Amino acid sequence: MRILLATHRFADDNAGGTEILADDLTRALKARGLHVSWLAAGDPPPPHQRTADEYLSLPAVFTDDYPAGWRAQEAEQAGRVEQLLATRPPVDLVHVLHFSRTGLEFLNVPSLCGVPVVATLTDYTAVCPDHQLVVRSSGTQCTVTAASRDCLGCLEAPREAVGDVTDWRARNVAWLNGRVRALWTQTPHQAVELGNAGVDLGNVIRDRACYGLPSAWAPLATTGPAGQYLLFLGRCSPEKGLHVLLDAFRASDTELPLLIATVPDDKVYEERMRALAAADPRVRWLP
Repeated sequence: MRILLATHRFADDNAGGTEILADDLTRALKARGLHVSWLAAGDPPPPHQRTADEYLSLPAVFTDDYPAGWRAQEAEQAGRVEQLLATRPPVDLVHVLHFSRTGLEFLNVPSLCGVPVVATLTDYTAVCPDHQLVVRSSGTQCTVTAASRDCLGCLEAPREAVGDVTDWRARNVAWLNGRVRALWTQTPHQAVELGNAGVDLGNVIRDRACYGLPSAWAPLATTGPAGQYLLFLGRCSPEKGLHVLLDAFRASDTELPLLIATVPDDKVYEERMRALAAADPRVRWLP
């Protein structure tokens, strides 16, 4: 069986969650004797980091305000995909994880038309053109039912692009409800939000992600904090949800300390989070 795995980029030294998940998935599929081709935009990883049987590389040419002008951009990318697949054995199944740099039109090329499709949504790209359901100007949470004109600010797209954004969002929901036979999400909350956008959740197989786990565990370093504690580890950006954790933690009566360890990303957001953390003596922000 030949699987085509489609993501927005390949896994490399700077891999994010989507690429780590795709890499884990590739290893699992190959362990079961399946052939995996990985399709993404950008350069493949170096040979010693490759896990798939083959890497199909597309140019990363989508504009920064995509999905403005999405039809023409996706059509060009789809043509490149057909060129890559036309001389290869037929694909039996396509698994889409992220399509912000590939689009979805490639699924309709002759080599893939009629091929079963499943999807794992690693963020809100299907319903939010800026991926994370966050209002970039304020760092606040957005909603899946926000008007498409409200998306233009995050995209820095012209006002005339509102029709493109509306049609793109509708196309994505129709794709999930029509072409996709099985769906995985990262969290129950994400599944609920997708449902609010009109996605049929009847095909959801699992709504909790579990990937990137270490093959072996070790005790905490003896120089670390004594006793039990809560830990937030990740990028300091709104989509990682530190504000949600801090709100819940500050409202709780737990005696456990909260340790926060982040890498910089959104300076304004981090300043706001550090102010909240400083107001609670149970919170310690690690360097």
